[in-house]
Amino acid sequence: MVGSIPLASLLQGLPYTCVQGDPEVPILEVCEDSRRCSPGALFVAIRGISHDGHAFLQDAVRRGARALLCQEPPSEALPPDCTVVTVPDTRTALSLVAHRFYGEPSAALRLIGITGTNGKTTTSFFIRSVLERAGVPTGIIGTTGAFFRQQRRPVTHTTPTPVELNALLSWLRSQGAEAVALEVSSHALDQRRVEALRFAAAVFTNISHDHLDYHGTIEAYAQAKRRLFELLPEGALALAYEAGDGRGAWMLRAAPTVQRYCIGVVPGAEFQIRLQSITRAGTEWSVRFPDGTEFPFRTGLLGEYNAVNATLAIALGWGWGIDIPLLQEAIAGAIPPPGRMEPVALPNGAIAFIDYAHTPDALERALRTLKQSLGEKGHLICVFGCGGNRDR
Repeated sequence: MVGSIPLASLLQGLPYTCVQGDPEVPILEVCEDSRRCSPGALFVAIRGISHDGHAFLQDAVRRGARALLCQEPPSEALPPDCTVVTVPDTRTALSLVAHRFYGEPSAALRLIGITGTNGKTTTSFFIRSVLERAGVPTGIIGTTGAFFRQQRRPVTHTTPTPVELNALLSWLRSQGAEAVALEVSSHALDQRRVEALRFAAAVFTNISHDHLDYHGTIEAYAQAKRRLFELLPEGALALAYEAGDGRGAWMLRAAPTVQRYCIGVVPGAEFQIRLQSITRAGTEWSVRFPDGTEFPFRTGLLGEYNAVNATLAIALGWGWGIDIPLLQEAIAGAIPPPGRMEPVALPNGAIAFIDYAHTPDALERALRTLKQSLGEKGHLICVFGCGGNRDR
């Protein structure tokens, strides 16, 4: 249970101006949605694409907010006992305020940020398997929810808003987690939701056509993802899949003071993937490590791209000193996330696979993988759909 914290303590280090009221006012909760405010709350006004939080200041006060954090002084009169503070950027401020309000939980965890168009969820589950096998209790926050051991909590976004995210990190820490694999979306990076978090590692899976309705261009989309690597502190670990387009190496150059490795089949990658077979039983491959050694791995998940996802987790474990036999056991025994190349046996003897593939690249790779696993005489039927009204 979080107690009250003086507003000035939450804002320490930020350039702010107290427009009215007492900057030492005790804060009982932090909200960015006025409808969630209760007595003692700090309401942070965020300018979004379709709504501006500054239009809901009066609503927040009516619901009990004791303080307001804005980008400009309010245009309407507010009760004199309501503290009003302005900052240059409320998004960045919210990230820091929420992190402090919940006791800076990321500083007490090994936080692994995973970004990329496809593969974030699967990679996070592989990472959990690797770290758990090494005795590190590990949680997950991402598209399918927040997980720790047998517990699951739903989430509103792939990467939740700063208040929800830090509350989840605090909960995971209280439950005994020592590490967390966090899916970090391009939206979250662009909106600075993770700006105050302390990452122990960053992982880049890949990039392809997606979210251009929001970012506008593939270059802006990639630049948003690169921010994760810019946030890494000295001594962290940076891992990137290099597909041959230079994106992986470009991501790593954003973090010059950390330990950096490329993963891929291309020459020069420190972790070399050598695919051996893809069958209905799974995928087998070997990994050549930076020290020149090479070891075999297998997973029940199908596809070269799942070998890549697994190898990113292998590289993380190797970088943190986990022995090869433990890595092999962890990858072979990893429980895949729901809806990611998930097999379902049908009454007629056929096998259906449920997969999240939501981009042109992901769907093509999924179909190629399944076709390859069937052999020459296999028959593949594809049923797919999309939400629509977004990326074009």
